[in-house]
Amino acid sequence: MCDFLRRRSPAQPQAPDQGSLPGGIGFLICQRDEDWVVLVGGVGVTALAKVQLDTWTHLVVVQEVGRAAAYVNGVKAADLPHLGNAAPNFALGATAPGKEAFQGWVAEARVATFAPGKFDPAADFLLDTTQLRQAKAEAEAGRAQLIVSLTKPRAGVIVMATLDEPAAATDWLIMPPTNKVTLQVQPAVDQQTAQFRLANGLVSRTFLVSANLACIGLRRSDKDAEFVRVVKPEVRFKVNGNGWVEVGGMTGAPEQAYLVEDWIRKLDTKPDPFHFTGFTTSQPVTPYPWQPKFSAPPMPWPPKG
Repeated sequence: MCDFLRRRSPAQPQAPDQGSLPGGIGFLICQRDEDWVVLVGGVGVTALAKVQLDTWTHLVVVQEVGRAAAYVNGVKAADLPHLGNAAPNFALGATAPGKEAFQGWVAEARVATFAPGKFDPAADFLLDTTQLRQAKAEAEAGRAQLIVSLTKPRAGVIVMATLDEPAAATDWLIMPPTNKVTLQVQPAVDQQTAQFRLANGLVSRTFLVSANLACIGLRRSDKDAEFVRVVKPEVRFKVNGNGWVEVGGMTGAPEQAYLVEDWIRKLDTKPDPFHFTGFTTSQPVTPYPWQPKFSAPPMPWPPKG
């Protein structure tokens, strides 16, 4: 559901704009204090953007199989809790006759359905989508350039049609390892996504390169055991004590306890984290001085890799 809103008076505590509200399902697009927010199923409140007086704002809630999201002026603003189907009815301007009336203008509202996987923000919103289409084309061109750069010949990089995971043939505790470390890259045909895998015969780690970088696999190769349950940022940090800044990671999985392969193509990035721009390969370097102690045998340092 999408609509254009314009606030014409100062904020009041919770002034709903539009919603579908039987308890436990449905959503409500409304103003709460100084923010446009979405309430989902009456239990979750997600802030989308600051309310600007006398300025039209385009707000959208999109619900797909297994996930929901909100957009502000054509740009994804947040993932939303997914609590089943939308409600069978909706109201405009108030939650009930004479209750929590919206003090502003609603220019246009639309409810639309799409075939699974066919929704396209750059084409389907009630907006002049010229800029959205241009931004989408630029993003796709930049991503294709990144994918091509990942496959250029360099030491240790193997481009493959299907990622491989050979398990070690011997026990590393009693026999010298024979498996070499590999960095395999599997680009998609459309050059919009790729996967690459680091493996050494004992463990492997697989990354998805799409809207950003996401670790989608951490496996013990000899036992066929997977340890990744949810996609998270690789790193997060604070600058001068301010809010957390994320590095990599994507959102959109409907569950946080396990990861299904079909969800991977639906993952999206948040608008503000650091983004993946490529990788380099080299021989291992010495991170800090170290010498064997006690009865440990002499070992090369840094490790040979």
